Amino acid sequence: MLSGEDSPSNTQGFWGGVLEEIQLIEWPSLQKVLGTTGVVTSIIIGSSLVLLTVNALLAKLSDAVFKNVPPS
Repeated sequence: MLSGEDSPSNTQGFWGGVLEEIQLIEWPSLQKVLGTTGVVTSIIIGSSLVLLTVNALLAKLSDAVFKNVPPS
C-alpha cells in the first residue's frame, strides 16, 4: 500500500525538483576544471616523489645500520 509520500505524483514531483535544483547549480568552466585537476595531479605526483625518496633513504639507512647484525 502506497502512502501519500510514495505516490507516483509525488515521485514525479521529486524528480522534477531534482531537475530544478540541477539547473540552479553554477557549474565551473572547463578551464577552471582542468586547472584544478592539474593542481591536484601535480600535488599527488610531488607527494609521491617525496615519499618514494624518503622511503629509499630510509631503506639505505636501514641496510647500513643492520648490515652486520646477525639474523635471529
